[in-house]
Amino acid sequence: MGSGTTLIECKRLGRNGIGIDIDGKVLEAARSSIESEPNPFGATVMTFRGGDSRTFRLSDVVPEGGISLAVLHPPYHDIIRFNGIEGDLSGIGSLDDFIEALGQVFENTIGVLRPGGHMALVIGDKFSRGGQWYPVGFLAMQRALACGFSLKSIVVKNFTETKGKRGAE
Repeated sequence: MGSGTTLIECKRLGRNGIGIDIDGKVLEAARSSIESEPNPFGATVMTFRGGDSRTFRLSDVVPEGGISLAVLHPPYHDIIRFNGIEGDLSGIGSLDDFIEALGQVFENTIGVLRPGGHMALVIGDKFSRGGQWYPVGFLAMQRALACGFSLKSIVVKNFTETKGKRGAE
């Protein structure tokens, strides 16, 4: 769930939302922001300290009939290590192991999507100090396809005034 931005947008748009985060401190900070947001449409927004997103029992909190959209914004492998909590995806060692763990999150998610539902994955690639590029997004898409999702679109977010590899914009 991170900082709660998606759930804030749920409230603004009148969409029900469920947020799950492994880190209780992050979750409490996000709850404060989410609760302070006006709710003009009466959307139901719930937050859960869910532990490992690979095994959190989504079926226990998702309404009967499933959800129409899942927005996943996991850590981008080990680019930023968020905490030392067991199960945190940012602490998984190899990229292959990270992609496999992400696949377990996908499998957990696809089980609660209603027919015709969609998953959006927000993820970035990794560049090492030695200049090596790791296509985390493409590897994640391959894993999502293996879980039974079909690809509808790829959106490449272009950051302006942000320096990328070798100082290029």
